[in-house]
Amino acid sequence: MHCIWAGKLEDEMYPTMGVFQTADLSDTLVHTFLYELFQLDSSAGTRESYIEHFMRLLCRKALALIKYVESHTNFGRDPLKISLRKLKHDLDLSQEGDFRTVIAQAEKLKPGFYCFLLGNNRLFAEPVYDI
Repeated sequence: MHCIWAGKLEDEMYPTMGVFQTADLSDTLVHTFLYELFQLDSSAGTRESYIEHFMRLLCRKALALIKYVESHTNFGRDPLKISLRKLKHDLDLSQEGDFRTVIAQAEKLKPGFYCFLLGNNRLFAEPVYDI
């Protein structure tokens, strides 16, 4: 996807085989995106704008996740008191693959977020603050 985004379709930095691997996690976000992407015409630039839209959607979902966790943890000073099931339900991320995709984007936006949310709290000594 990065090659399509950057317009480098022959980029050797990414291997041609083994980029997409099957996972046992169910997801609807990426599956729907890929299905709809290949339904679009590639000549008019609609695919590029659709990719931009999807990336914006991922960023918004990640920001919503970050703000939700910050509001329930006093900006990372307290541990999360609600369950992950409630968090996933409130943010409409019930599929595990969707949740993992959004949390990966949240980790890009706020490094250390994954470890704070899903990691061992004893290993993560310093709180997560706003950048």
